[in-house]
Amino acid sequence: MILDKIELELNANSVIFERGKSFYALFDKNYISNVDLSKQLEKIEDGDKLSFKILNKTELELLETHTLSQLLINSIATPNHKRLTFNNLTGKLYLFTPNHLKISKSKDKEQIFKIVGLEFYIAPNCCLQLNVKTFSSVLLSKQMDFSKKKLKEYPKYTFVHSTNTLKRVLPSESIKGENLYILKQTSKKGSLEKNNIPFLDFSNLNEFKNSKIGMLSDVFDSIKDKLSNYLSIEFKSTVTNNVIRHSNTFDYSKINESIFLIDGIKDENSNEHLESIKEEIETHIPNSKIELSKKENKMGYNVKLIHNKNFYQKYEQKDPYKTSYNIQHITFEDFKLNSKASIKAILKELVIKNDIENKKISIIDWSRYNYKNKWIFGIKSNNDFYFLTIEPNGLLSYEKFESDLFNQNEYYELCSIYDNDNNIEFIVKDDIGNINITKRTNNFTLPEYEKINDTLIKENSKISIKKDLALSIVNEVFENEKVIEFENEIKQIENWNKENLLNCFKNRNDKKSLSKKLRRKQEKY
Repeated sequence: MILDKIELELNANSVIFERGKSFYALFDKNYISNVDLSKQLEKIEDGDKLSFKILNKTELELLETHTLSQLLINSIATPNHKRLTFNNLTGKLYLFTPNHLKISKSKDKEQIFKIVGLEFYIAPNCCLQLNVKTFSSVLLSKQMDFSKKKLKEYPKYTFVHSTNTLKRVLPSESIKGENLYILKQTSKKGSLEKNNIPFLDFSNLNEFKNSKIGMLSDVFDSIKDKLSNYLSIEFKSTVTNNVIRHSNTFDYSKINESIFLIDGIKDENSNEHLESIKEEIETHIPNSKIELSKKENKMGYNVKLIHNKNFYQKYEQKDPYKTSYNIQHITFEDFKLNSKASIKAILKELVIKNDIENKKISIIDWSRYNYKNKWIFGIKSNNDFYFLTIEPNGLLSYEKFESDLFNQNEYYELCSIYDNDNNIEFIVKDDIGNINITKRTNNFTLPEYEKINDTLIKENSKISIKKDLALSIVNEVFENEKVIEFENEIKQIENWNKENLLNCFKNRNDKKSLSKKLRRKQEKY
């Protein structure tokens, strides 16, 4: 409580507590220079138990980088952004967006029962962590475990609608239970109900802003805007040398296996759905026989249409999905009929499964690499070791290996590597004897989020071209039949905006062609 009182009652810009019996507070210089801090501390409960020291420049320079950085960043109280607001709760920085509120609706009102936030935390090694945290309504207390800590011992927070933030509830405040939240997850059937925030979503600007990377982008904008005189942050980059990139030479049109489409739903829409999928697959693999089937056929590839996991959970039905070498499952709700990438993904998965079952690589021509010796891939699961070996001709073999003194073959050397490091994920031994080790880390490779942010902002801006120009470009870019189709669609647009214009083009490549031409026109003028 003392951490929140320092901020709320003593006008601290931010607070940070890491461990031990001390913490740091950041104040505005003009304020702290004209106030008797001793007397101010006496006004708050347990304030007389605190001793304090105002750090000079030399002492500040001795602070750990991550501590001073976090203290400064925690001072971003309310940035000028419609969706994001920040609050320094108990020395922590949490980021919130309205889209991450879990709301139950009734006739009378809406009740926020969970507030999912993102903790912005700089670790002692100066790595940034974005940890998902859930604040649950005390109305859900019966769904929580208080065996280790009682409900009354948890800090209580209330949601401030005007700023979309949480605020610590002080003892002097009287707030109804429906507006109180604690930092704790609920449980269902003995398991914690964890919440997630997507790492990255760039389908549109709004989804990007609601992802971890989008929220990170806004925090960094605020740091540049408000703290540039004191702090600059950038991520480390690593240069990778001697990269060899192998192109995917697999020709889908050469697949000649029969493909059987199985209806695992069997309603009025599923058969029509499979017919559409059949037509799409036929355009990619004209040499194969594609047909609808009532059951699995072992003389070819099998694709089974089912509902997604959420459907079966919602209607409390048994999920028919099960892993299989012979069947590739697709879901009615998620599979995109007009996506070439989705069709190719199905075909690729079927070929890979077939390769695994037949123990021979066909997805690529392994022999063309002219390897003289085999490649070995190894993993450790619990105390067992598993190895995949690929011969120069592409033949596969799998082996479970038990490492002991009486079984010292070429796998034994690879197993011993795991003895030195618990973070090893898997190992690869190439045809000339090089051993490559892949380790687990807590680090992620970041995309160029600033470019993504800028692109999406521009994409989200109001359309600047006129309908006549769009019709003119359609005539320049497309052939006769498409021109007629697209002209009719464009002329029928009532609400003229980018989304409706792009919706006139069902094919992704057609959208790209139009966009490129439009961009060149705009750059020219």
